[in-house]
Amino acid sequence: EEFERVENVREQRRIHEFLVMLDANVQKVSAFYEDKFAEVDARFTALRVDRYKRKEGAVDHGASMMASSKADVRAHLTPYQIEWLDLFNEVDHLRDFCKLNFTAFVKGLKKWDKNTRIPLQEEYCEWIEASQPFYKDSSCIEDLQGELEVVYSQLFCAGDVSRAAQILSEYSRGATQISTLRRTMGGEGGSNVIAVTRAINWNVTYL
Repeated sequence: EEFERVENVREQRRIHEFLVMLDANVQKVSAFYEDKFAEVDARFTALRVDRYKRKEGAVDHGASMMASSKADVRAHLTPYQIEWLDLFNEVDHLRDFCKLNFTAFVKGLKKWDKNTRIPLQEEYCEWIEASQPFYKDSSCIEDLQGELEVVYSQLFCAGDVSRAAQILSEYSRGATQISTLRRTMGGEGGSNVIAVTRAINWNVTYL
């Protein structure tokens, strides 16, 4: 009986420590997402205001998107067009950042459930989906990307939204996704997905 009591206390402590670690990492990811989204949204607003002040010609450089590298592409573009492309690129990488981190949490929890036979994955993931901005507000990123495509089409593609979407997507895919994601998101934010995965795996492995 005493043995069972001690084991139960140990189990509760393990669960508590694991959840504290998870909560801390979830809050880090959400805080970074909120800061970064506010930043790109403000840049989008500033660029939209700026478009009315400029007299720059709206030239369609879509053909140059087939160039072999991003450097080649940039050589054919105006600085103003590059600003729009780079903004879309950052928004795209922010979307990837959110997906990668959610996947890291799911995998870590799945490993926990398997190794400990204490089911946490379903309930915890439901909590993330319902309450955490980096997941529940993901539609905001998609909406922003859609708005970017529309404005870009008006400025550089004679109103052709499909062409604008293709150009923006090609430009974004021209970068190596993971390395560019880390570089774009900055030191701490860019390493969050790695830190989360390692932290979860460590806690599961050494329980």
